[in-house]
Amino acid sequence: MWSNEVDIQRIRSNIEGFGFCAVNGLFTESDLAESEKLIDELMHSSGRVVRKLRREMAENPPEEVWVQPELSRPAMLSTKLRKSPVFETCQTLAANLFEARAHYLFDHAIYKMPRTTATTPWHQDQAYLGEHVHSPSIHFWIPFQQVSEHNGAMRFATDQPGHLLPHGPAFASNPHLLAVSAPPTDFHSANLQRGGASLHTNLTLHGTGPNPSDEIRKAWVIHFGRHPAWHKRVMQLKARWKK
Repeated sequence: MWSNEVDIQRIRSNIEGFGFCAVNGLFTESDLAESEKLIDELMHSSGRVVRKLRREMAENPPEEVWVQPELSRPAMLSTKLRKSPVFETCQTLAANLFEARAHYLFDHAIYKMPRTTATTPWHQDQAYLGEHVHSPSIHFWIPFQQVSEHNGAMRFATDQPGHLLPHGPAFASNPHLLAVSAPPTDFHSANLQRGGASLHTNLTLHGTGPNPSDEIRKAWVIHFGRHPAWHKRVMQLKARWKK
C-alpha cells in the first residue's frame, strides 16, 4: 500500500515528467475483488438505466456480440462502489497529489473480450471536454487482472505533447470515440500486477492495444479533479459568452 511521502513524490515526478505513472500494490485482493464483483453485476445488468449507459467501443462489431463494451459512470449507479476501498484509495491519493481536495468527475468500466483485435485509439481525455475547459485532473486506470501488451495494457506515448492536439472521430461507425490524427510510433506499455493502477492526466496521450488472450481484460477508470464537476459547465458557458 502507498503511504509515505517518497511514494507521493515519485508518483508526482513521473506524472510531471512522463505524463503517467504505473503503481503496483495500491489495493488489497479482497478490496479489488469487491469492486470487480460490483462492476461485473452492473456490466451484465439488463436494467433500463444500464442499457442507456452501456455501449460498444469497437469498430464495426458483429451484431449482438460485445467486443469492447463500455459502461459509463458505474460509481453513480452503485453506492457501494462510491464507498468502496478502491474508490476511496484513489480519491485520497489524488488529494495527496493535488495537495487539495480531489473531486469525483467521471468513471467508466471497459471490458475487452478475449481473442479480439479491438483497440482504444490514441487520444487525450481533454479532447472530450474541448479547448475551453481547463481543469487539471488525475485519471486512475485500474485493471482487474495482471496486464501487459499481451492483453490490452495501457499505452502511453513516449513524447507527451503537454497541450491538446487536434482530434477527430476515431471510427466512422462509432463517431463518439475521438482519436488524434497522427498517432505516436513510440510508446511505453504500463504493465501492472493485479492490485495496481496507472495514473495519467487529462492531457496525457494514451491508448490500449488488442486482447489476444483467453480472458476478458477488465478495467475501471476513475477521474478526479482539482475542481468539482460543475466547474466544467461554468467554463463552457463562459466560452460561449465570449463568442
